[in-house]
Amino acid sequence: MQRVITWLNANSNAVEALGSVAAVLVSLGSLSVTIVLARLTRKYVALTNTIAAATKAQAEFNSALQREAKEAATESLYHHAQRLKGVVNALPKDKPAVEQLRHFNLFGEGDLTELQRLTQLVGGEVYRQTTIALTGLRWVLGLIDRIKATSDGAGYIVSSQEEISYSRSVELLTQELATIAETCRPMRLASEGEAEAEGAPAEPVGWTGEFRNLFSAVTGQRSVTDRSARDRRQ
Repeated sequence: MQRVITWLNANSNAVEALGSVAAVLVSLGSLSVTIVLARLTRKYVALTNTIAAATKAQAEFNSALQREAKEAATESLYHHAQRLKGVVNALPKDKPAVEQLRHFNLFGEGDLTELQRLTQLVGGEVYRQTTIALTGLRWVLGLIDRIKATSDGAGYIVSSQEEISYSRSVELLTQELATIAETCRPMRLASEGEAEAEGAPAEPVGWTGEFRNLFSAVTGQRSVTDRSARDRRQ
């Protein structure tokens, strides 16, 4: 033991040098570990930022898809409501024309299902109008089914209650389908619709006009005279 102490005292400078070297090595090791940890942290932060950016981009993409799908459904609902409104407007307002309704096929359950589906995609404030419109459309289809269930010879007698319900259904359908169409009208069609309203013809044209001519408020027969007069004017 005494020899070790004597040797250390004799070589104290060397021992101090070795200690300094060891301290330097330890410091270098700590520095290396710190550098490695810093690099790992930087890579982790970069990876986290990449994941966050990808998540944000995916969320924005999904939102854009949902927005485009809703816009497309809104425009489809607009055109669907416009078509149904045209059919309803062509129906007699006060009393059903039994013989013409016997051959009616301008809308059916498929149109009602599509109206309901589009409304669910669009959402918002058209739900109430659609619910009322579906009730009226189903009532009219029920009347048509009852008429078609009777033979041509036997005929179908419309009751006074059915006349009242029919008149009310047509009135509500006209209002609610018009509201749905106006609510869902695409912005690009707004100015066009105003221009059409200013320059609209006095009588309907196209398939709506042809269908309306199937009905007469008094007789329920096709107005041949009006059609011939229009042909002569053309």
